[in-house]
Parts: sequence; C-alpha cells; structure tokens
Amino acid sequence: MGAYARTMEEAARKAKDAQQRATKAEAKAKKANAAAAKAEAARRIYKAQADQLRAIPLPDIMEAFGCQRDKYDKQKFLTPAGAISVEINGQRFQNWGLEKGGRGAIDLTMMILDCDYPSAVQELSSHFGLGAAAAAAARAAYEAAQELADKPKSFTPPRACKSQWSKVREYLTSIRKLPEKLIDWLADRGQIYADRYANVVMLYSDGIRSTGAELRGTQGAFRGQAAGSQKKRGLFMLEGQNRRVAVVEAAIDAISYRVLYPNDWVVATGGVTSRHPMLDSFQARGFQLIAAHDRDRAGSQAAARMAENYPGTIRLAPPRERKDWNEVLTHQSDEEEEPSPTPALCR
Repeated sequence: MGAYARTMEEAARKAKDAQQRATKAEAKAKKANAAAAKAEAARRIYKAQADQLRAIPLPDIMEAFGCQRDKYDKQKFLTPAGAISVEINGQRFQNWGLEKGGRGAIDLTMMILDCDYPSAVQELSSHFGLGAAAAAAARAAYEAAQELADKPKSFTPPRACKSQWSKVREYLTSIRKLPEKLIDWLADRGQIYADRYANVVMLYSDGIRSTGAELRGTQGAFRGQAAGSQKKRGLFMLEGQNRRVAVVEAAIDAISYRVLYPNDWVVATGGVTSRHPMLDSFQARGFQLIAAHDRDRAGSQAAARMAENYPGTIRLAPPRERKDWNEVLTHQSDEEEEPSPTPALCR
C-alpha cells in the first residue's frame, strides 16, 4: 500500500471515530435533556401536591397529631414543641416558647414532629391522603426529582437532649411517682430519655430494633407519637420473670404496672388495642395474656375484644375510682387496698 493510500485510510478512520464520538455525545445530550425534563415535570407535580397539603387547616393538623387544645384559648394547642397558637381560618402559627412562627401545614408539621420537609409531606399525605392516583403521582414525582428508592424507611428515634433529662426525671419521679431506681435503669438501657422540648421519649421495639416512640409532655397534657412511629410493628415492653404478660395502653402505665406487679411481663400498645402481631407471638409461646387496659368504656371494650381474639385472656382493670395504673400508683397509700392479684376471666 502506497503512502497516499495509507494517508487516506487514516483520514477515513479518524473521520469515522469523530462521527461515532459525535453520535455518542448527541445520545448522551438527549438522555440528559430527557432526564432534566422528567425531573422538572416531577418537581412541578410534587410542588402541586405539596401546595395542596400546605393548605390543610392548621387546627386539623393539631388534631391529627394528638395535640390538645388549651381550654382557655381555642387558638392555642399543647404540642411536643411547646405551646403553639394558630389562626383558626388562616395559615399562620406561632410557637411562643421558641419565639418562632411560620406559615402553612407543612411548616407546622415540621415544627411539631421535629422533622425535615420530605418527612412532613409524607406524614401529611398519610393523614390527609389525596386519593390513590394523586398519592401515586406524588410518590413517583418525589422519586424522580430526588432519586430516592421506593422502600420502607426504618424508624429514626427523636434526638436525645441530655440537658433536659433532669426535668424529665423530676417529672417521672415526683409527678408520676415512679421509683428513681427503675427510671434510672430504663434510662441506662436507652428505653426512655428526654428530647429537646423536655418531653419524655419512650421507645417501642419489635425486640430487635426501635419501631416508634411515645411522647409525653412534662409541662402540659401533651401525649402523642414521634414522627414515623409504626405502632403495629412494636411495643413498649418490660420483661418479667413469669409467663404472664399484661397489656396496657400507655408506656407510663406499663412502668407503673411493673412497680405493682414486678414479676409480670408488661407491654404498652400506644393506645386502645385489642390485637397485635406481637401478642400473637406471646400467645403462641404459651404466655397468659392479661387485658390491663384503663378502667373506662374504651378500655373495657378493648379488653372484651381482646378476650375474643385471644381466648383465655384475663381482665385486670385498675381498682375502682382509678382510671389507669399510674393513678393507682400515685394515689397508693397504706390505707388503700392494693389491686387483686387473682382477677377473674373475661366473659
């Protein structure tokens, strides 16, 4: 092959390589533009969904997350973040303790639950669903825009605040009359602690990992669940030395029950519950189930349903004149009769 032919062949090869590079660059640019267009469309959809959630009336947000209205001020609510006043027919709110305000349901949810923007949108969507199609669109939009995988997220406990622990400990031991030694033991094992708002944080678990947390205010009557809690997956649980497990409604009642019946296992469900996957497991392992719900209409009904779900369940209600087990403990005295250790079977 002559020099001229070799030169022409080399030129042809370079031209072909250049063409291939141009084709690849063009394909890459098209892919990038398509991805950008998809992300922009997703962002617009997600923004529209967020705008719809943001317009939810603020009092509805308070009720959905278990915040209690001040009986003297209808605009004020007791929340995990402190006392917050909201506009009844508006979108503004003010946290007087933090001296910080905001606007809209998403911002309010972020403050109440101490969570980020995506978590607040997720919580609001869970409580105030936009319908199956809208929810699917919002979920797909968020995945495309943020490149997040569509998989269940593990529960992240509220951040502990050691500087608030003394207030929480004082509340539990002085107001709730729980033994200091028991409270310190629970704190050492990480089952209870304080958050930055001086709420008591009581962790629920499935026996391996934390699945949720019950929050109890120390400055008011607030009671609720931490953001992302999965009540059906775990319990607040104190192990015992026998084969009896008592089911109560609140974690503080579980700790109180432990003081009164130190040998029993005791679990709190975080509300009025008559069936739970972990109770199925207890029954399968031969435990005697005890329906130790509150002495009120809801508690009695739950205990009756529990007896239907788990035949042989024992009903053990707090003594008369006492609604729950913490009331029994706080009002206990030498003159008062202790609750019967041999309750009757549910009928």
